Amino acid sequence: MKVFDPLGLELIQLADSLAPFNIPLIVGGGYGLLLRQQFVEEQGIKTLYALPEARATQDLDIFLSLELIADRGKMIRFRDMLSQCGYQAIEGAKYYQFIREMKYVGRTGSIKVDLLAPPPEDPFLRKQMRVDSRRIRSAKHIHAHTTPEAFPEAFSISDDLIEMSLSSMEEKSAKVFLPNTFTYFLLKLFVYRDRRNDKRTDFGIYHAFDLYRIIAMMTEEDGRIVKKLSETYADHQVYTEASDILEECFSKEQSSGSIAILEHSRRVEANLTSENIVEFLTDIRTYFLFE
Repeated sequence: MKVFDPLGLELIQLADSLAPFNIPLIVGGGYGLLLRQQFVEEQGIKTLYALPEARATQDLDIFLSLELIADRGKMIRFRDMLSQCGYQAIEGAKYYQFIREMKYVGRTGSIKVDLLAPPPEDPFLRKQMRVDSRRIRSAKHIHAHTTPEAFPEAFSISDDLIEMSLSSMEEKSAKVFLPNTFTYFLLKLFVYRDRRNDKRTDFGIYHAFDLYRIIAMMTEEDGRIVKKLSETYADHQVYTEASDILEECFSKEQSSGSIAILEHSRRVEANLTSENIVEFLTDIRTYFLFE
């Protein structure tokens, strides 16, 4: 798939630099959603609903597998690559957020990379890294931000990840991975929960809207994977907590999350209706097996 924007070109550069060391990039966040939507639309893949316009973003959220973090040599390679590309650690978020200045079409800007990972549950893996509430690390000056709402297996390279090949106009190309619908939805659900009362982040309404986009983009294969993983993790603490968030924020049309989706829809002229919300709420329970 062709990409033309600064984040896409940067992603190709990063992935290509890491490929010789067998270090995959798993792209989440808003840009991962944008790539997923662009791919679905270009391929004409049938989705659950019509897709609202994708939103722009300025960050790259990169998820690291625990197997990668446990490999100190590869993490050092990752750190050195970021340094060679001009990235510097951000004060207050060392060393899991990095930033570099860049120029694109004559304009100056910056690109921020966030490194994230789920906390290890396997005792063997846990012994190979240091873990606290903020960071996970095995090497100096490169960490991952602890993401407790992610399942440890979610970012191991497997058939449940979405593989995507990106290329630029200069014919540079690279392979990246995206989280599956199950993982993406749960991550965004927790983000909305954490920001829905925060005025500084506009009460997280665009994260609620991203939840709608995630479900809208579902294909038949996505639906099968979501149901399979819902059954697998039904008794997991994260899944139980997600069910509670859903009940509080997305149980009916008048819930805060439902209202947030419609509010953001109005702002971006997506023209969603209450009927769209009812369909969305029904499908969440159908596919994710929430009670």
